[in-house]
Amino acid sequence: MHALVADVRSSTLGGSGTSATPEASAAPVTSPTSTELPEDAHDLVDPVTQRFALRHMQVFTGVGITPTATVTLHDAQRGEDLTDAALAKNGPIEAIYSVIQRITGLDIDLLNFNVSATSEGQDTLGKVAVRIASRTSSPPDAEGSLTSYGAQPKFTGLATNVDIITASANAYISALNRMVSHDSADTRASHKDRSVNI
Repeated sequence: MHALVADVRSSTLGGSGTSATPEASAAPVTSPTSTELPEDAHDLVDPVTQRFALRHMQVFTGVGITPTATVTLHDAQRGEDLTDAALAKNGPIEAIYSVIQRITGLDIDLLNFNVSATSEGQDTLGKVAVRIASRTSSPPDAEGSLTSYGAQPKFTGLATNVDIITASANAYISALNRMVSHDSADTRASHKDRSVNI
């Protein structure tokens, strides 16, 4: 995991655990009023076909302890909720991303991780952007498939939330959903190319 993830931990987190659900995210230091933030400001994610969605997340981190994360994702394809836990050496973001990989069974490289504020003040929204790529080497594609014309595809996810931990999880899941959607489209195209008229 990139050192940037550890920097996010040290610069933005205290020593207590935090939990979040899509309905009620962890509150910031000062709770904003409804007039200060848009109605959906606690869960702004870029639109994409959602196979996986965050149901629940609990993170425990601090100084001198090993960060752990417990995450529940809803798998729309299987129609069920999946829960797992993971720990990490480099902070809570790494723990969250590790457990998401465990749940989905995907081996992912985190290529870029960026956090920015949308405005000034303690109650500002945090915007997280991530870029990922599949670490799994796939067999050679048939000529004409979507990945046969270029390098390993990369996928970007964006999310905005008053809690950067929740935003980080949602951005990662958004990028992951793009990867899964692309892989499905690639498989369909590859199968189509292999069919011939007889």
